[in-house]
Amino acid sequence: MKMREARRLLASGQRRVGEVAEHLAFANAFHFSRRFTSFYPITPSELRWRATVRWRCSFTVVGFWVTLSITDA
Repeated sequence: MKMREARRLLASGQRRVGEVAEHLAFANAFHFSRRFTSFYPITPSELRWRATVRWRCSFTVVGFWVTLSITDA
């Protein structure tokens, strides 16, 4: 149950890993991260990053030139 709640909180992107660990009554963020990665094949930080960062790509073609722009949303 704690790990499901942790996943939900991290995926929202509104709380940091340490805040989630404290909210769920873990001794510290390191212990929380170890327990989280034993349940899921991803670290809490990576889950939070993937949930909050979305990339936008756009291509502009002018004659023979192609310009690629990558920005985060």
